[in-house]
Amino acid sequence: MSGYVIWCVATCALALWAVLDPRRRDPLEPVKLVAALHGLGFGLGPLVLAQEGVYALPYLGSYSDELLDRGAMLAFFALAAFLLGYGGRAQSSAVVPRQASASPALLVTAGGALLGIGLTAYAAIIAAGGGLAAFATYSGGRAEIFQLQGIFGGLYWATFLMVAGVCAVGAAWAPRHPWLCCALGLGVALAFAPFQGRDEILAPLFCTLILMHYLHRAIKARWLVLGCAAAASVAMIVGYYRGLDEIGKAALFASPGEVASELQAGIGEQLQGLLAKNIEQMDTFLVAQRYFDINPQPLYGQTFLHWLEPIDRQLLGGLFHFDSAGRILAELLNPDHRYLVTAASPSMVGELYLNFGALGLLLGAAVWGRALGASYRWMRHRGHPAAIIVYPYVAWVLSKATIDGSVLFFRIVVVGLPLFVVYLMLRRQAPATSAVGADESASLQARPMLASHEVRDGMLMPIASRAAPRASAESAS
Repeated sequence: MSGYVIWCVATCALALWAVLDPRRRDPLEPVKLVAALHGLGFGLGPLVLAQEGVYALPYLGSYSDELLDRGAMLAFFALAAFLLGYGGRAQSSAVVPRQASASPALLVTAGGALLGIGLTAYAAIIAAGGGLAAFATYSGGRAEIFQLQGIFGGLYWATFLMVAGVCAVGAAWAPRHPWLCCALGLGVALAFAPFQGRDEILAPLFCTLILMHYLHRAIKARWLVLGCAAAASVAMIVGYYRGLDEIGKAALFASPGEVASELQAGIGEQLQGLLAKNIEQMDTFLVAQRYFDINPQPLYGQTFLHWLEPIDRQLLGGLFHFDSAGRILAELLNPDHRYLVTAASPSMVGELYLNFGALGLLLGAAVWGRALGASYRWMRHRGHPAAIIVYPYVAWVLSKATIDGSVLFFRIVVVGLPLFVVYLMLRRQAPATSAVGADESASLQARPMLASHEVRDGMLMPIASRAAPRASAESAS
């Protein structure tokens, strides 16, 4: 048995244990999502694809087998380091929904303002780009559509304020108006559909899921499985659509039924393509290893500063230049990509190794796990209840870094900064909230002496007696 097979199976087993760990009773704890993506990308993916020769890349030369064995081993220890860094309580409590704020009107007002700014920028981009039809039928790279239209800049980033609006308004609506919350998230996802990006479409849906889970009703694991299947279907459809040329996209709008039948007939091939192109990350990791082995001057973290480039471009006129891990790996995979505005998905594992080598990979994975775990514990146990408005998108980007590396970090600034300002406003408005943490809420509900009380919106409240009016009526008669 090849060495990589042993390590890939071990990675799958460790990831499965992290996902099914009975001590962590919150099915949406981010460690489970990262473990699942890592197990698919560095465990199951290589097991399925290695036999097809996908790792026989020209840049790797005759070292592909050696690098694959070493890469599979490092991927296992990277996941172990991430889990150790994530740490936290050995047992996470069940979810008890609570309100994000005692003043939902402020959330709706602030979120509505963010939505308005984002929609204005969105409308300006659509108008400058030639209308929805021009975006929907474009067949080039996603970055190229904005570069060619000359509008890839502040307006594009401002559209992500729509996601910030979903987090703020959705936090106000989720406890009492869940359908409005879901409709808002779905509407923003559909608005991003013409941009043909999986991340743009899935991010507002993920944020809505988080809000519904923690503010309305805890979502059971079986529904999460169905949600994952739906997300995979959306990603598969978007990938299929982006692979069509302009004629194929025109034919899709002319006869969607035939295209749906074709897609259904090749479902197996589409799923394998989804795994190979969007989830499996071993290929770029092997390229990163080879680059680090033969390059005498490591990058020492340069690519982790690339997310600052939009700020530099808008405010300083492009004074600094930081290499992008995705661009470096794309050019090594295919030198022709040097002339295209495109990039490969480096994965956090690949980007850490590209910059720091094996030791930096393990230490960086532990720091990454600590950051994600700290954000989760801040939202669940330590922060003001309003922390839930900041958390969803932060969790999305840090979890998806398993695939994308640091390329999405700038979006945390765009979406998270205005939401953090709203969070501070809510804290100042009600600094001494009486909200009870999830662990305390669960323990309070379990005490028999408190049978006359219940936990509502994170607070211990007396149960309104429904028998009292009936009893008084009987006594009166």
